Amino acid sequence: MLMPSVKEVVKFSKAHRDHWRSDWALIRSKVILQGLALLQHQHPDHPIWMERTATLKSDLSALGLSEVVAESIAGAHMAQMSGAYVAVLGASAVPSEEVSKRVKNLHKRTGGQWQLLHWQGRHASWAVHDWAVAHRMPVKYTGVDGARLSAGALEALLTAAHQFIIFEERGGRGMDGIIATVKRAGKPCEVALWSKSSGTLNLF
Repeated sequence: MLMPSVKEVVKFSKAHRDHWRSDWALIRSKVILQGLALLQHQHPDHPIWMERTATLKSDLSALGLSEVVAESIAGAHMAQMSGAYVAVLGASAVPSEEVSKRVKNLHKRTGGQWQLLHWQGRHASWAVHDWAVAHRMPVKYTGVDGARLSAGALEALLTAAHQFIIFEERGGRGMDGIIATVKRAGKPCEVALWSKSSGTLNLF
């Protein structure tokens, strides 16, 4: 990012071949897909996102990718970005392995075609965020560090998210108001009850 030109980037890279990933051929497509997802989130109104898959394939081919690889990436990107935005709330106090189980279930149900709408204010669900990043999933951020989930912030989430997963400790009532608001808005809401002794309870 600090290089003056693409030519200098390539030159620098070739001079440090010993740092190249040995599995680059296996992960290249996933890395490009993640880059496209981040680019679309940063510039959602760019005309390139209104193009057909064939046009995006052509643009990728122009970067040196084979037609087969470019077509595969273009198709996968279009499918990925049509996936639902999922907001996860209340997971900050839940053991990460339990949160991971719930997210893996979502991932399996959707065939991996979903996007994380990540609330990054107080009590943010960073375990979910880290899982999504590790699996190169598209992530869109909302809220600001340290902000509380006010009525206005929740309204913004309701506008942007297609569905919610809300963790609630068994016997607790801390998330009741948020759950009720989400349901009144008509958004699909999966409530994941959990306890410190037994972990997450599967409610499917």
